[in-house]
Amino acid sequence: MRLSCLTRAVTRLVYAALILLAAGMIGGGVMMVVLIAAELILAPFTLAGGFNGFGASALVGFVAFPFWLVGAFVVGPPLWAVLHFARLTGRRSAVIAGVLTGSLSVPTVLWMLDGGGVPTISLDSAAGVGLLSAAGGIAGAVAGEAVRRLAYGSGDIAHAR
Repeated sequence: MRLSCLTRAVTRLVYAALILLAAGMIGGGVMMVVLIAAELILAPFTLAGGFNGFGASALVGFVAFPFWLVGAFVVGPPLWAVLHFARLTGRRSAVIAGVLTGSLSVPTVLWMLDGGGVPTISLDSAAGVGLLSAAGGIAGAVAGEAVRRLAYGSGDIAHAR
């Protein structure tokens, strides 16, 4: 049985939305795990026994989780479309795009939450932004690979006719 063009387009859009939802959830979850692991690893090296300024990494991860979901639907579709039409659907492209998007989005979101003015960064806050950017890059790499695997891994639904 042959599906109409409209049915195929709607099916692809729903599938793409589910993939982006899964990638946002995976990215947010990985960011929480990375932040908690970083705090546990760095706790012995700080004076107060906690991470300077980020004593509640789980709280930071929970706050970051909605941003991952929103980001997956705001940044994900155009980025995915560009990579798809450029035929950059391999693992390396997905991971590099995820790392760049995840690590660059953290300072951008923090800057927007700060009011968007001229940033004044002390050494402690620069270290915190660097750690959060690294966590965002790791989570972005995992989310990028998740999108690639779900979209192109088995069945190639993105290329279905």
